[in-house]
Amino acid sequence: MSRVIRSLASDVVALALGFSIVALSPKVIAASRVAEPMRSSSMVPSVWLLSPSNGQAVSGNVTVSATASQDTETIQFQLNGASLGPAITSGACSLTWNTGAVNDGSYSVTVVGYDINGNAMTSSPVTVTVENTPPQIFNVGVSGISSSSAMVTWMTNQPASTGVDYGPSMSYVNSTPLNVTMTTQHNQTLVGLTPSTTYHFRVSSWNGVGLLAASSDFTFTTAAANAPPPSAPNGGETPAPPPVVYPGGCTTPDPFTAMGGGTCLNGGWFPPAIPSLINGQTPPANSPAPTPSAGGCLTADPFVAIGGGTCVNGGWLPRNVATPPAPQAPAAPAPPAPATPVAGGCTTSDPFVALGGGTCFNGGWFPPGMLPAPGNVVVSPPPASAPGGCRTPDPFLGITGLHGVCSNGGWYPVRNGG
Repeated sequence: MSRVIRSLASDVVALALGFSIVALSPKVIAASRVAEPMRSSSMVPSVWLLSPSNGQAVSGNVTVSATASQDTETIQFQLNGASLGPAITSGACSLTWNTGAVNDGSYSVTVVGYDINGNAMTSSPVTVTVENTPPQIFNVGVSGISSSSAMVTWMTNQPASTGVDYGPSMSYVNSTPLNVTMTTQHNQTLVGLTPSTTYHFRVSSWNGVGLLAASSDFTFTTAAANAPPPSAPNGGETPAPPPVVYPGGCTTPDPFTAMGGGTCLNGGWFPPAIPSLINGQTPPANSPAPTPSAGGCLTADPFVAIGGGTCVNGGWLPRNVATPPAPQAPAAPAPPAPATPVAGGCTTSDPFVALGGGTCFNGGWFPPGMLPAPGNVVVSPPPASAPGGCRTPDPFLGITGLHGVCSNGGWYPVRNGG
């Protein structure tokens, strides 16, 4: 049945279960009843969710909206299969969902439409992630420490960005480029380090709604430049570490990584797809390992039964197989350029480039759309030594619900209580 939905008042109905209907008080006026053709009772209405979008991170109050075919008499929003708000029979097909009424996590949102005969249709589900609290950082660690580099790793309980502030003191004069890929497992390699130096660092992660989490201070010490290997007890020679044995008996690294990864079989590496091309022939058991052959192989040729192999880069190739390209040495990292103050007083690079670019104001970087209106910020002189290296006062104190956190000489906005 065709309907005309007309808004007659301006009061907003407030409900107490974490949502409020945002449509004005409506009245449904039936129209064209006589001219409208009869519909079969077996036909069902059509409904579609308009917002939120699939995969979206949400917080606070979120508008949930839908659209429906003309024969739809009632719609009911659902959260994980349970009713979200009351059934809507007139007015706008939307409501406001207070995500603070549920725990952080993943939720499925749908809408069900009913026609006058009681036939129902459920929309395709939309998955959203509620994030009303900052990420939690844990399992912070450092590995691969050399005289000039180290890898920092950590985990978060929410998908979040990846960044590390570091330096020879807790002023953290250096920062890695902000990686805005949302993940729960994080790693950043610090390069250009000074040998035999103790470094302080902290990690930080922004979640999908812009809430920031930063760790406490951690330290590590780089290795000495060209440090000799440690001597063995009693003046003896340092024993060589035992070789790594891969599944299949290989004692050398996979030489086919650049081609998609090889398969270790009976002590030799097969290129991708080759194990399925030898017609079921299984190489015989290895004879005792020979001395290293030309090419660096430490195992016997596993392809003797199919004509013999060729040793390349520590792995055995079957006959007539193209030699994989030699691995390329990584390019030496360029030394970091000294920071140049930009308009607004910031001495650090813009951390919001991947989000469209930030704005420097009073020495701190604002995310896109968060710069306060002129006159809304009241600042006072900064302390003589601000934690984090900031030389300007907190520019976020004048914004309701926010305060600043100083990181690497720049101010970042954080919700109060965060």
